[in-house]
Order: sequence, then C-alpha cells, then structure tokens
Amino acid sequence: MGFNFNKDNFTITDNNENIKFSIDRKMPAILFSISNIINITPIFLDSTTTRVNRRDEYSVVSNEIINNRDYFILPFFKIAGGTADTNNYIATGGGSTVLRVIRQPTTGEYLGSSLLSTIVDGNTIKLVVDNSADKGTFRNISGDVAITISYRVIYGRFT
Repeated sequence: MGFNFNKDNFTITDNNENIKFSIDRKMPAILFSISNIINITPIFLDSTTTRVNRRDEYSVVSNEIINNRDYFILPFFKIAGGTADTNNYIATGGGSTVLRVIRQPTTGEYLGSSLLSTIVDGNTIKLVVDNSADKGTFRNISGDVAITISYRVIYGRFT
C-alpha cells in the first residue's frame, strides 16, 4: 500500500498499485437535509366512491441546484398508522414502502394499497404516495387509515 503526494493529487494504492483513493474522484457532498411531517388521508373519504387511482405528491424542497443527474438521496421515516407503522423507530426509505393494504375484513380479499416513494422531479424532491384500490361491491373494508409520516430527506451529489 502506498501514499502518493504530489502538487495536484493525493492517492492511496494497494500492494498491486491499484488506486483505492484519489482526490481526482468525485466526492459526495450533502446539499440538503430536510425534516418535516405530512399527514396522509384515507383513500375512501366518502361511501359512494368504489375505485381510486390517485397520486398524492408532497414537495420536500425545490431549488435550482437540485437535478436528477449524479445524485444520491437518503430518506428516513417514522410512520404512525397503516401497514408500515414503525412504532416510533426510524426506517430507511430507499425504494418504495407499502403504507397500507386495504382488504375486505371477512374474506381477507386484497382490494388495494398505498405506496410511498421519494423522487427527484426536475428541481424538486418529492414524497409521492400512489393510492390504488377497488372495493367493488364491498361496503366494509379494513386498512384504509390515516397515516402520519415524520421524515428526513438527505440529498447530495458527487462533486
């Protein structure tokens, strides 16, 4: 392993002279760390609606330095209510999280769900909840509850 110092660079190499670290490589820089709380309402707010296919978007932050190239995003959630209730613990939010599963309580038949994702859309970071459910002729459903999400989203890029 070697440490190489010169006027314009610093590198660390292994025994085979493979570069393991170099200041020529892009380094991560955290640009935003935002915390807040959002409330997610139940899907079926009235008794006459039988089918829902809705996307709810919550803006975390908008800024001209946000873009969808060469970035990383680290979302963390405390979720109260629904399938993904974290019991006051913090959960990572990479990918999508199933917030609630809607079923017919007697048969257990799956009727729909709500999925939470964190996305970069242009110059905006958003929390997106995709709600999709069809209760058909069923009047009674379970799982369609209000949910509160405390979040922290870290956005960075390699500079």
